[in-house]
Amino acid sequence: MRLDFQGRNILCLSSMPPTAFDFGAFEQATGLDRAATLVVNPQLAIAEYGRVQIVITPDGRLQFAAQPNASRDLLRSAAGEVVCQVSPYAPTGVGFNGLLRIQLADDETDPLTALLDESIIVERLGVQVTQRGLKLVYPLDDARATVEIAPDEADAQASIAGINRHYSSLPADDALNDAISWFAALSDEFPALVRRLLAPVVGDQNAA
Repeated sequence: MRLDFQGRNILCLSSMPPTAFDFGAFEQATGLDRAATLVVNPQLAIAEYGRVQIVITPDGRLQFAAQPNASRDLLRSAAGEVVCQVSPYAPTGVGFNGLLRIQLADDETDPLTALLDESIIVERLGVQVTQRGLKLVYPLDDARATVEIAPDEADAQASIAGINRHYSSLPADDALNDAISWFAALSDEFPALVRRLLAPVVGDQNAA
């Protein structure tokens, strides 16, 4: 089983207009050069920095996205500046998210079969399951975490796993610092979590 981390993002729902974000302050806080692409108008703001991207839509939806190779220092400084700038605009939802791809070898069995009793599905629906998924929701510190594994319909040996750390408003101080540190570490921590979840079947022998 191979796990490939695909990237991460922060999504903030707020009243922030696209023209309100200070990209100069963002660049100063992160040490990034000026954006390779920068579009700012009342309808949309887009800034492309190579490893990171910021998009703000007119309904106040701000998304900060980062490539898998972004460093932890960059992620911490960038995420901190993003939430600092959005905080005056009363966020009504903040999500810290990560994504990875699970690829099984041709001779590997889907590890989710160990967590699901498919005989019940066969008995009740009269169908044989060919691909399967899983969604878990649980408390994580003072946030709500959701882990979802969904099959890739184009590849029977692949699945996409996502994790979301959700707050109904912007967390304060220590809780926010914890969330940013968690976000910065996702490229290591989320694959480790998925391995623990699927460990009953895959064990150590299929580690990437």
